[in-house]
Amino acid sequence: MNLLGGALAGIGGLVGVGVDLAEVGRFRALAERTPELLERMFRAEELAAVPADGPGRWRLLAARFALKEAVAKALGAPPGLDWRDCAVSCAGSAFSIRLLGPAAEHAAALGIADWRLSVDVEAGRVVAVALAVPDIAAG
Repeated sequence: MNLLGGALAGIGGLVGVGVDLAEVGRFRALAERTPELLERMFRAEELAAVPADGPGRWRLLAARFALKEAVAKALGAPPGLDWRDCAVSCAGSAFSIRLLGPAAEHAAALGIADWRLSVDVEAGRVVAVALAVPDIAAG
């Protein structure tokens, strides 16, 4: 996708950009070695929205994790950020986020009005990009 001529046309700048790469197999191995990890990273509704088993489970969890990492980077990784303060949902192939608590407060203080998100899974790797879009009406 051509971001400059497409999704970002008329936005007038960005507050932050975050990119993350996650390896599905590595993420799965870490989660299986550390059973409490998934509960520390994901809200109950995020885990409930992912199949309990099967090959798609680990791709979806790794994608959600990579997107959380990308959002944290776009926010500037503020102190006190909790993984569960960024809730990731997915409808078909479109991901969305909902910020809560300190993450939401930090985003508001930065003037972030919206997010442009992209996730791609290829050859066992997930690439996530998060663009923090300012509230141009307030500027």
